[in-house]
Amino acid sequence: MRPVKVALCQLDIAEEKAVNLSRAAELVGQAARAQADFAILPEMFVCPFANCNFRPNAEEAGGATVQFLSNLAKYHGLYLVAGSIPELNGGKVYNTSYFFDRNGQVLGKHQKMHLFDAVFQDGSVYRESDAIQAGDHIVGMIFHPAAFNLSTGPAHWDISVRMRALDQQCFLISCAPARNMDCVYHSYAHSMIAGPWGEVLRRMGTEEG
Repeated sequence: MRPVKVALCQLDIAEEKAVNLSRAAELVGQAARAQADFAILPEMFVCPFANCNFRPNAEEAGGATVQFLSNLAKYHGLYLVAGSIPELNGGKVYNTSYFFDRNGQVLGKHQKMHLFDAVFQDGSVYRESDAIQAGDHIVGMIFHPAAFNLSTGPAHWDISVRMRALDQQCFLISCAPARNMDCVYHSYAHSMIAGPWGEVLRRMGTEEG
């Protein structure tokens, strides 16, 4: 059995959805040319991670973005864990992740259950739950699109990824947006893969790639 090759596609998230989809396609193409079996995109990769952006960029299930991602997986013949996108259902917006097989078929989808509500040390507050509805669909695969910021990232990113891998005795593949200090949301970045002993197998920096 040959090793499985996983590509972390760490995007620099732009304001425009079309730009982000184009960048995602570029990086997934790079992954395919490097013979990756899996490519994983970051959380909310179609727009900056801010409540004001989610509804304007949301689509109904099976919309244009899902079709785009399906075609991308099929064209390159790889498994695509499509980060997450804002998705409309019954007038509510969900933080939804899709998983596509090599033929572009949807193997599963997951609506984020544990939303990012936090009060930071400087007194500022962020509540994802003000704009996103918590999901109730559980899946067993541990791919982890995430968007920690410069407060939570240094404190929790490494230990969170490593402890989840150790606790579940699995490989945890965590993909974040690249860092862009001109964006409204400052991602910690540092996409990484941790093994079942909690060891860091791969770690990226802050740039897109």
